[in-house]
Amino acid sequence: MNYIKHLSDFYNQLYGDERPTPMHVSLYHALFQRWNHALFQNPFPVNRAEVMRLSKIGSVNTYTKCMKELAQWGFIDYLPSHSIHAGSRIRMITFDNTTNNTGDHTTDQTGDKTAEIELRPLNKHNKPNKTLTNISLKEVEVFFEFKNSGKEEASQFFNHYEACGWMMGKTPIQNWHAAAVKWINSTITKAAKSKPGRATPAKPVSGNLFVNPAKNYHEAF
Repeated sequence: MNYIKHLSDFYNQLYGDERPTPMHVSLYHALFQRWNHALFQNPFPVNRAEVMRLSKIGSVNTYTKCMKELAQWGFIDYLPSHSIHAGSRIRMITFDNTTNNTGDHTTDQTGDKTAEIELRPLNKHNKPNKTLTNISLKEVEVFFEFKNSGKEEASQFFNHYEACGWMMGKTPIQNWHAAAVKWINSTITKAAKSKPGRATPAKPVSGNLFVNPAKNYHEAF
């Protein structure tokens, strides 16, 4: 892992993005330091208090907001923990634009499974991304599993973008991890909207006896 090149590529991504603030940059560097300490294992556990101290972020709300936004923008993957006995996990996304990635691998540990994933270069040019056509279904499945999504959803995502040459409309996908997060969030939103809701009770008309047609008279009051 060439950490100098990684940080250089991070700043190349940052240069054209107006959304990150100094808080986001500070948090990213704190996470990078913990990743370095973990010998560049992906994903790796983090301690909130420790990262807040390193990044000089004093508010838990600000820390959480910046962490979620870095994940939303495709700089990291964030898997928060809701247990006091286990820390949250972070996966650092690489922005290597070279074509030679020999020996540049990262270990992804999901549960009891360990998969070696080759770090894929990203194409910043306004043309079809030929490099992304080398993404394997297994690599996508591991990422979706890390994001608590199923293999079926991973297969649909992979087949959709494999068929269109990893293009989003007329724009080549530069970061497939961010595209996958967008896909997963869209699937969750569609599922939530498809759930049947309660029927809206009819409004009473003046002078008439009001009867709610949605009432189930087999149920107690």
